[in-house]
Amino acid sequence: TGKTFYARALAGAVGTGAHCVIVPPALIGHLAEPRGLPVLMRGHYESKGAPTVLVIEDADGAMLPRKVDNACEITTLFNLTDGIVGRALNLRIVCTTNAARAEIDPALLRPGRLCRSVEFVPFDVGTACSVAQRLGRAFDPTGSTASSRPWTLAELYALPSCEQGA
Repeated sequence: TGKTFYARALAGAVGTGAHCVIVPPALIGHLAEPRGLPVLMRGHYESKGAPTVLVIEDADGAMLPRKVDNACEITTLFNLTDGIVGRALNLRIVCTTNAARAEIDPALLRPGRLCRSVEFVPFDVGTACSVAQRLGRAFDPTGSTASSRPWTLAELYALPSCEQGA
């Protein structure tokens, strides 16, 4: 739908001196452990106090309501977002998920934990054309089904650039 493209763009847009760390979802619960904290601390010191941005793609397991199988992951996410560790190390976290907002643990949605939520829904053809133009993509919706179907951000990024199409 475009979540990965958005996460990549955010990671590429971090400010000068900021440190970006890609975190596999399976390692979320280990970040606050004695083996994981040095990695976060190193990022904090290397960035000289600028934010460390953790990008966690497909973080569904750490965002769904707490259960026995995800308690460690979601607790770690709580602590890294607005807990002592997160504040001390100036952490920012970008997570992607396929879960609906209603499925996300309500504690993650509290003020201070969730700065922004972006939902990726397909665009109608007019909006898709406008977005493709801003992205510099060659978009021609004149095909029989292309002119009426919705378009995802991922599909628009996959189009050839205007320079390639010319």
